[in-house]
Amino acid sequence: MTVYFSKEAEGQLEELISYLSDAWSQRVKTDFLALLSDKLERISQMPELYRKSEKRPGLRECIINRQTILYYRIGSNDIEVVAILSSRRTDNN
Repeated sequence: MTVYFSKEAEGQLEELISYLSDAWSQRVKTDFLALLSDKLERISQMPELYRKSEKRPGLRECIINRQTILYYRIGSNDIEVVAILSSRRTDNN
């Protein structure tokens, strides 16, 4: 299935990449992007692989790393990445 990002998720990803570039090394950023790419590939092949979100009904959540969670929705022909959030921020939403 095709995976695409909502405008909100695109913005969140851009902010995260910018933060990684500013506060961490190029390697940290590259490793994160490789991990994200791997998770997106898995989601495209097995959309129901990750658990249903208890906090966000209708969405599934994929833990990218200890700090980052990706939320997505399975459509009939595609998969929408709805949000990419800091795990610390999700506790407050």
